[in-house]
Amino acid sequence: MVAAWCGYGPGILVSVATLIFIPHLGIPKFPLVPIDLNRICLVLLISVLISKVSDTRTRTEEALRKSNEELDKKIRLRTEDLERANAALIELKAKGVKFLNDTPIAGHANSRIAFLDPTTTANILIEIAEMPAGHAHGSAGVTPA
Repeated sequence: MVAAWCGYGPGILVSVATLIFIPHLGIPKFPLVPIDLNRICLVLLISVLISKVSDTRTRTEEALRKSNEELDKKIRLRTEDLERANAALIELKAKGVKFLNDTPIAGHANSRIAFLDPTTTANILIEIAEMPAGHAHGSAGVTPA
């Protein structure tokens, strides 16, 4: 457990202490000769593996936490965009402007577009388009050179 919580060095020290020093405290005159080197190597290997698994888990949890924060940020930004778009549509409808379609349709570069009914806009067909990802606002659909 020490290897999982504290890392490689403390895990190895506790493993060695468990195999050598603690038996010496419990058994006075504990001889170091009958210590099985294979057992010590196995315990040390297990200690290192536990430390490695713990370290990998910690890094994975941190990466997941970071990804979750980035996703939350993207969702908040997208929600704000949708709230602004909905407010603009409600404002247009309140002014008596009608749309040709009830819902937006697919446009260029996966953007959404909608057309205003020309009977409510002095017989002018007006297209409202969502800006494709990567385009600056106000570029009026012009792709930068």
